[in-house]
Amino acid sequence: MVELINSFHNFKVVFGDRHIDKRAAQALQTLTQGRHSSIRQITQTEAEQKSFYRLFNNESFSEEAIKQSIISRCGELCVGRHLLCIQDSTEFNLTSRPSKSHF
Repeated sequence: MVELINSFHNFKVVFGDRHIDKRAAQALQTLTQGRHSSIRQITQTEAEQKSFYRLFNNESFSEEAIKQSIISRCGELCVGRHLLCIQDSTEFNLTSRPSKSHF
């Protein structure tokens, strides 16, 4: 039987403060579960919105720490498992005009 894993990341001891670690995990989970990337659209309340803004403005919070933590966690989750890697070459065009096809 295959052991199920919790794929939601927690940032234990990544930012040096357990409150920041907890809020970062909440922000990442909220961003990855929804369809939006705007803080205003992913938050339920004004208080949650403010907490995310405070998190992103905190000097202890960094993109590099997030990346390294996710890379490390991915490595841990891959040990002893077969992996299927899928590449998606989808390109999003967010311009207002459709591109012209050249035949």
